[in-house]
Amino acid sequence: MSTQELKDNPAVNAIQLETWIPGVIPMLKARWTEHATGLLAGRPAPRVSDWLALLHAAAVTPSKIPQYLTQLLSAPTTSTDLQRNWATLLKLFTLTFEVVQEKGNQLDAQVWQNLLEIQNRVLKAATAATVVREGRPVTDILNRRSLYLQTMSTLEKKFAATHSPSELLDAVVGLVQQTFGYDYVNFFTLNQAQQSLVLQNAAWKNGQPPIDGSISLEVRGVGSTSRAAATGQPILVNNAADDAQVLSHPVLPKVKAQFSIPFLVGNNLLGVLDVGCDQPEAFSEDDRHMLPALAGYVATAVENARLQVLLQRRVHEQKLLYESNLALGASLDLDTVLNLMTQKTAETLQAGACAINKIDDTTQTVTNLAEYVLRYPGNPAHIWRPLNSPLPLGQDPLAQQAIKTGRPVIEWANSDQPAIWQQPASPAEADARWGTVLALPLEAKKAHHRSDGDLR
Repeated sequence: MSTQELKDNPAVNAIQLETWIPGVIPMLKARWTEHATGLLAGRPAPRVSDWLALLHAAAVTPSKIPQYLTQLLSAPTTSTDLQRNWATLLKLFTLTFEVVQEKGNQLDAQVWQNLLEIQNRVLKAATAATVVREGRPVTDILNRRSLYLQTMSTLEKKFAATHSPSELLDAVVGLVQQTFGYDYVNFFTLNQAQQSLVLQNAAWKNGQPPIDGSISLEVRGVGSTSRAAATGQPILVNNAADDAQVLSHPVLPKVKAQFSIPFLVGNNLLGVLDVGCDQPEAFSEDDRHMLPALAGYVATAVENARLQVLLQRRVHEQKLLYESNLALGASLDLDTVLNLMTQKTAETLQAGACAINKIDDTTQTVTNLAEYVLRYPGNPAHIWRPLNSPLPLGQDPLAQQAIKTGRPVIEWANSDQPAIWQQPASPAEADARWGTVLALPLEAKKAHHRSDGDLR
């Protein structure tokens, strides 16, 4: 980012900045010594006052960011200094986001947007300043480093354009694989319930692995990917001949060099970035330092995106409750209320359809009372249960399971043995089928019937 671009960039709301910075200063100071000490080997640790001054400059006077960056971190004179400066900058942002997250319930969405904009401005300015200082004849090492800086800049634009964690990770693995020429780049997300790592995003030089949940690794397994998750530390195996446990899944390629890097936000493990190469000794010293720094930056961005999605969902939920209360308090007939509830629920949860069904214990039937289906390509026009037509409970295993367990039931499509809820409502919809269903058992305490709601 040029000086002129920084001057032209509108300032973040300074009033918003002043409302949250005083609140996080005590927590930053309390955790600063622990996190800042040792960041810059052989040089004094950055001061919290310099960091807060940089944040303030990024918010209200962006043109002064380079000045405060130099005040926080001395200008690098070697490639090692440059790597440490970038790693330090990313770790300080990670610490700041962690502290702000602790006060999340006291902050509104504007604060998060301001902080993300501040981070974007600082990283842009740091990239520009680094490129100027490193404007010397290109060598293999400098070219490699410039690719990392270019990647950071490109990813920053991606992060600003989308708040979907899955889309962000798709962009990351694709960009890393294409930019650096690694043969295989995978991201395994953590399934906390099963303590496993599931392949969620991948970019391979030839072909693409199945991203359907079928490739998973145990967190306590023996492969380097599992070890990175279990220890929270990067695991580099530059020669597979030295480590017989590199291979971790029969579907994954037989690499000769592998670098597995945990995605951590504080002590929270999001997943593992796994980079593989067909040649041994494929990872340089620059890779050893820069890939973990890149992973830390991406992990923070992904966590921020997740929090943004949760915040938006909470806003939608509050809106749903408010509008539902208005509808229930108005003199509307039951059908209108039920139809409104299915529509608002589907829209809030971004589901393809929602239905409210009555379960009659006396007649042992299930009746679809109301449904809302999003008109979207690939969505059936109706759910499989006919509207206002009682269906024997014995023909509805989904409702039976929800009643038996008293808990939500979720099922995924199975092409080998299609479930009854995958059946088309009519022959004309044979090619349009639901992929996932969630059944929520509901019970009216003072009524003599139960119901369940389906989300698809």
